[in-house]
Formats: sequence, C-alpha cells, structure tokens
Amino acid sequence: PVPYIPQRPNTEISRDFARMIHETSGLERLDEEHWYDTENEEILTLDNILERFDKIATEYWGPEPSWFKESVNPVRTRFIQTQRLQQGFIMPDRYSFRYLQRSDKSKSANLTVKRNSRNIVKEIQVVSTKYADESQKIDRLFPKNLDEEWRRLKKDPSPKYSQDELKRKLRLLDEKRTALMSLGLLEEREAPTLEDVDEGLAGVYSIYVDDTEEKFSVYDLISQQLEILTDLINGRFQHKRLTIDKEEGFVIVPLNKHGSPVANENIPPASLSSGEQHQLVLFYQLLFDTPENSLILIDEPEISLHVTWQESFLEDIQRTSNVGAYDVLIATHSPDIIGEKEEWMIGLGNLENT
Repeated sequence: PVPYIPQRPNTEISRDFARMIHETSGLERLDEEHWYDTENEEILTLDNILERFDKIATEYWGPEPSWFKESVNPVRTRFIQTQRLQQGFIMPDRYSFRYLQRSDKSKSANLTVKRNSRNIVKEIQVVSTKYADESQKIDRLFPKNLDEEWRRLKKDPSPKYSQDELKRKLRLLDEKRTALMSLGLLEEREAPTLEDVDEGLAGVYSIYVDDTEEKFSVYDLISQQLEILTDLINGRFQHKRLTIDKEEGFVIVPLNKHGSPVANENIPPASLSSGEQHQLVLFYQLLFDTPENSLILIDEPEISLHVTWQESFLEDIQRTSNVGAYDVLIATHSPDIIGEKEEWMIGLGNLENT
C-alpha cells in the first residue's frame, strides 16, 4: 500500500524502523530520508522503500485515506534539499526520487552548478531555434505586408504610427536589443541602430517595428529569467560578475579594484565558494527548473548563506515566483530569513519543546 505520510512514527519507532529496513533489505542508511541500494547502485527515499517493501509499509503505515489523496495528489511539488551542490536532489513528485549518482570519483563532474551551466546553453539554443523559425516566417510575409500597407496608404495617407510614436518604438527596440545582447541571447551583428525616421517611409518602418517586436517576443520569458538570475547573483558576488554566454553558459568574470572585468581570467563555476554555488544553483532551479502552479519546498536555505543574503532572501524568492507562478514553502531555523515577514511564518514550537 502507498504510505500515508502525515502518520510518521516517533523518534524511538523511527530507530526501530531503520533497523528493520537494514536487516530485511540490506540497504545502507544515508540520512533520515535516504537509503543506498548497493546491489543496484541506487538511492531511494523512504517513500520508495515503502512502495517496494509491502511488509514494512503495512506494519508502520496504513493506506492513505481518500480525503488525503484528494487533497494532495493534484498538487505538483518540488523539493529542494539542503545538500544541493551535487547532481540530483530534486524530486518531481512525492514518490519518484531515485537514481542519484553516488560515486565519489564522479562528484566533480556531477556538480549541479556545472550541469546548470550546460542546461542554460540548451535553454538558449531552444529559444534561439524558435527565434530563427519565427524570423523566417515573419520575413516571408514582409512583401505581402508591405503591399497591404501600400494599398492602405493609397486610401488613407495617415501612417499607422505618428513620427513621435515611431521614434519611441524604435528606441525601445534598440534598448531591447542591447538588453538581449547583454544577456547573451543576441550577437552584436544582429543589432542595427535606426535613429532617423523618413516620413515618406513611415509605412515600411511601421511594418519593421511590428515584425521586430513579434520576433523579440520569443525571448520575453528567458530574458526575464536571465535578468533576474544575473541581478540576484551579482548582488551577492564580490569582486566577480556573472554573465551568460550562449555557448559557454555561466561565465564568471573577475573584477579589478575599479570594478572592471579582468581580461582572459574567467573563474570556472565549480571554483566558486559553496555559498556562491548554493545561491546560483537555487535561483537557477527556481527560475528554470520549476513547473508553473507547483508547490516548492525549500529546506534550510540559510545553509552557506551570508547573513546579508538571508535578510533579502524572501523578497528574492518572491521575485522569482512572480515569474514562475508557483508557491513556496520554506523550512528554516534562521530569524534573519524571516526578518520583518513574521506574518508569513508558522512556528513549529519553541526551544523548550524541540
């Protein structure tokens, strides 16, 4: 039977339960919730074990009541654990956490920050392919749109946009190009500057503006995600800056005493401190690896987190969740994480009771 999670045994029973698992299955206990299957080289959660060993599940838990299943099953949950610097440690749902690499010799290759850097490249490649496809489709329609605009202007000589509106839109497009280039999404050769607007070509310019806005809209979500990621991380980094490269992923550039990049001396993501890696991994996962309408569970975000970073953590999480459209539940021991947001907090007891 499927375990009924809220009915966890007390501490004394948990020790007996752990002993039973080891004696009956031969699994090695890694921590309170994770076990290692030496035969299959697989890491299992407690829930995986209960699914696999009916006898243990029957003795310690009963079936889930219908009200519990109806309440919980529709909720998509993601669990971000305390130890998140090694590859893995995110569950797409309550019962599917398994197949985590455990070999010590593979830890360097499996650093989550390196994997996330590679994934950023893939994210950009997917969007860039869509951008190229949309651009080709829009460009093919340009002659047709130009002909339609010319025929419209013959009947009504008033341009679609006034001179001031056209200049404003062109200026905004130039600003968006610059922003997309700074985020590593567009190359400089893709950024012609249009400063003067010939009134006689207003119809052509209006088509150009509409077409370019539609093309750039493909990058709206990922540019917002990357902007928040780089902003949050660079607000934490000292003497270094995170940039995004469409081929390299995360590029960390050291800064000199004047705040300028040091040429040809990039810092590998794996060489960042554990605290810096924790932040980069966490915000990447929240921005890029979290489905909409999910419930995100974050365990002890204060781990390797400077006090100053803790004080802004809830506001930073709120900023990422506004993009991802998900809810967040945090377990923390840190009063600095809570700060002035006590109305958001539910206490689970006091020091005398823990």
